[in-house]
Amino acid sequence: MKKTKTNKINFENKTDLKRYDDLVPEDLKQDLLRFFEYHKITYMYGFYIDLIGRIGFLRTSNVNKQVLSYIHNITIRTIKNRLKKLESLGLVNFNFKKKHYGKIKLNDYEQTKAYEIYQNTYQKQQQDPINPLNYNQFYSDSKQIIGEIARNSQKLGLGIMDKFGEILQMRSPTKESLERMKRLERIIIEVNPLNIPNQIKSITYDDLTKKQLPKATCSYLKAIVKKRMKESLNEFFDKQRIF
Repeated sequence: MKKTKTNKINFENKTDLKRYDDLVPEDLKQDLLRFFEYHKITYMYGFYIDLIGRIGFLRTSNVNKQVLSYIHNITIRTIKNRLKKLESLGLVNFNFKKKHYGKIKLNDYEQTKAYEIYQNTYQKQQQDPINPLNYNQFYSDSKQIIGEIARNSQKLGLGIMDKFGEILQMRSPTKESLERMKRLERIIIEVNPLNIPNQIKSITYDDLTKKQLPKATCSYLKAIVKKRMKESLNEFFDKQRIF
């Protein structure tokens, strides 16, 4: 089992509302992302990662559901439902004897039946002969991802400020954009200054996310690319102004 840093946290202190995702190693995050995607419960991924950072594997901690509700911006009922789902997978055990207070224990996820099923499937995919990645389809999928993010950002009026203080807005990719990505073998995001729509600038996936594309044989290539792009763009949008 992979080791994680852990924090001793007083869950009864309602002022302690920060998340602890950053204490979980990246390789563990990637493995668990694939696990949650396999079981089709990615909406619970961030919640579980935060619990790992807060409690640590094979440890039990007293918790306050209300505090978790504040941290994750979800209802106490949803907190309990998520813990029940995690318990059904063998990932946690929890017991709330009082209205808001109780105990949560994080089990060794690698020893659960749910992880064994996922791991067997994942290993089989890795061992089976894999056809070369259909890059045309991959870049078409990337075009759709960029288009979705661009439309949402335009709808919400979100812009990116570059290092020169210029406000840029994302452009929905065109057929020409797609052909360019195929030709250059790069995921490219096009932006333009707010007041100069015809002045197109480009940002590559590598520059945006500060990471390289996963290997072509990665079973979750599309999901990882989409997640990283959204996270990186959301980071820009959260820090920048609305035009």
